[in-house]
Amino acid sequence: MRYFHRTLLVLLAIAQFIALAAAFQKPAYAYADPGSGLLFLQVAGSMLAGGLFVVRSKLRKLFRLGKSHQEPVVVENQEIQQ
Repeated sequence: MRYFHRTLLVLLAIAQFIALAAAFQKPAYAYADPGSGLLFLQVAGSMLAGGLFVVRSKLRKLFRLGKSHQEPVVVENQEIQQ
């Protein structure tokens, strides 16, 4: 019941924001060319790629945490244990 109440409050807040945004709408005296939209897409895409990279590295670090095995280093066709 508590989650339903919270969801209802969030939906009412969103509806109130939309109603206020529509009520206080003013004409915009600006011009946005197609390059502006492409710039926004480029920024959003790079932020998404950066976020996925950080999450991937954190997950790899988390799963590697329990392993104490080190990879052998190969120097001039000779295997050296570290």
